[in-house]
Amino acid sequence: MSNVPATAMRSPTPRTSYLMGIASWYLGMGLQAVMIPTLAAVYLRVSASELALAQVSISIPQIILLFFSGRIADRNDGRKMLILIHGLGTLPGVMIFWLVWTNNLNYWQLIVFGLSMGCLFAFSAPTRDSLLTRVTTSNIQKGVMASMIVQFVAQLIGFSLAGFAAPFAGPWTLPAMHAVAVGLGLYTAWALPSYPALSDEHGPAPTNSWLQGLKTVLDSETLFPVLLLNLAVGICFVGVFMVSLPLIVRDVFNGGQLEISIISFCFWGGSIVTALSLLFLKPIQNRGKFMCLGTILGAVALLLTSLAPTFLLMCVACSVWGICAGFNMTMSRTIVQVAAPPRMRAQILALLMLCFMGAAPFGAFAMGYLSPIIGAQIAPAISSVLMIVFGITLVLTTKAWSIVKDPNEI
Repeated sequence: MSNVPATAMRSPTPRTSYLMGIASWYLGMGLQAVMIPTLAAVYLRVSASELALAQVSISIPQIILLFFSGRIADRNDGRKMLILIHGLGTLPGVMIFWLVWTNNLNYWQLIVFGLSMGCLFAFSAPTRDSLLTRVTTSNIQKGVMASMIVQFVAQLIGFSLAGFAAPFAGPWTLPAMHAVAVGLGLYTAWALPSYPALSDEHGPAPTNSWLQGLKTVLDSETLFPVLLLNLAVGICFVGVFMVSLPLIVRDVFNGGQLEISIISFCFWGGSIVTALSLLFLKPIQNRGKFMCLGTILGAVALLLTSLAPTFLLMCVACSVWGICAGFNMTMSRTIVQVAAPPRMRAQILALLMLCFMGAAPFGAFAMGYLSPIIGAQIAPAISSVLMIVFGITLVLTTKAWSIVKDPNEI
């Protein structure tokens, strides 16, 4: 028997395994982003408010679990966490596949799927984010860019697979591919070396620790405006993306699975253009300016997306929205990765995710409630105007605009 240690036999490199794990997870998320609105709005033909609940079922568990998941990620081996997450993540897709295949799917079973994946995502995001600085050998901004490019590309592939399958096979293909995609992450997680916890094993209880992380954010002139901005993005942007875009596709342009895939592809395609551009440029010095401008200009693009008279123009405007959103997402994560204390990084990144996704149900339910009353296009247009006003207010009242690259950063 070979005397080579088990850790030495694990290949590829930790960074490559880490990125492959992101690809596996977000390939599944790309398929899921098309699957839920397709099954709810097209297959089951639910109402706008029911579509909103189906979409936010993924976010609801995060509101609760992200209070604890960051601390749990800090206190446990990241490799073991990811193995467990990917192992459990294959099961909901298998369940939905069987129900659709046997023509037994109902609305509440779709809600159970969303809740299950939301629970796993609440632990997946902070676990991966806490490992990023440990597998990154270059500067932090490039590490964030690389991980986000892989994330965006994987989602684009998921949208493409969903769109390609639409004319040739039934909706059962979406959960089947979802289960396979997430299951592939078991190999990538197993290939990672062990990453022991950075936090003190005898630290404060999870709730107190979360409060400590919140205090750190509130006391920071850098972290606080970033999380506040992402709270507004969760309400005004994510809810619109989850509910209004599928409703516009279905009710205004009479589209289905293929069109939902295309509009999702346009948004994330724009985001990957931003991430690729930033990857090959020198690290941005004025990160706050790019973050704020990306948000405000993204709101203008969302306004054009909402009111587009044709599906083609909607796709073009949505691509511009994605480009702008790419600046907000990449700069926000980079700023938090650098500014957060190392032993609390996962907790504060979990707070960032909580603001972003935890606020989404409020926007989604607002869109689900308002769309039948004022129209599927007018509701998101109002949301975009509110985001423009908020972004300008944040620039004028906080130091978000003046956040710059740390001179000591690698």
